[in-house]
Amino acid sequence: LVIATILVANIYTHNKRLRQAEQLARSAELRALQAQVNPHFLFNTLDCLAGLAVETGNVLLVRILRSLSRIFRYTTRKNEEWVTLAEELDYLKEYISIQEARYNSRFTFDLSVPDSLLPLKIPKFCLQPVVENCFVHGVDKSLDPVAIKVLVTRIGEEIDICVSDNGPGIEPARLEEINRNLISET
Repeated sequence: LVIATILVANIYTHNKRLRQAEQLARSAELRALQAQVNPHFLFNTLDCLAGLAVETGNVLLVRILRSLSRIFRYTTRKNEEWVTLAEELDYLKEYISIQEARYNSRFTFDLSVPDSLLPLKIPKFCLQPVVENCFVHGVDKSLDPVAIKVLVTRIGEEIDICVSDNGPGIEPARLEEINRNLISET
């Protein structure tokens, strides 16, 4: 009787764990499906909005929506940590296209990169946040047009990416504080 009770308890425990595992699997499948539905819905919505903008002749809105759609596709595609320089620059150009619509003639953008460097791998999302700082700390704070430049060169086996602007700059004391913090982090 004791052996039968132990055996029944083991079967019950096993069945309970099996039901829990099945529930977790169904829950994971549902989350995966939801993750696919949300981007799909957003892509369709962006396409619908672009279609409406085309119908009304709003060329600027069409350009913004198409750039936003391309940015969204880039950010939602497989979880890559490294992409080609060409892919990252395409993403950056879409971002710049949206900023051109926003700021009109308040900035110029110059990109200089040798074609031979385009296939090289760099960390995904490493350029746009740096260029965005040019808008936040340069274009937004200047009454004069700001020239934003991205220069990519090769130094030995390394890629050197220099992002600069001629905006109002940073207070010397703040720059010193930032540099101290960067040095202390390394």
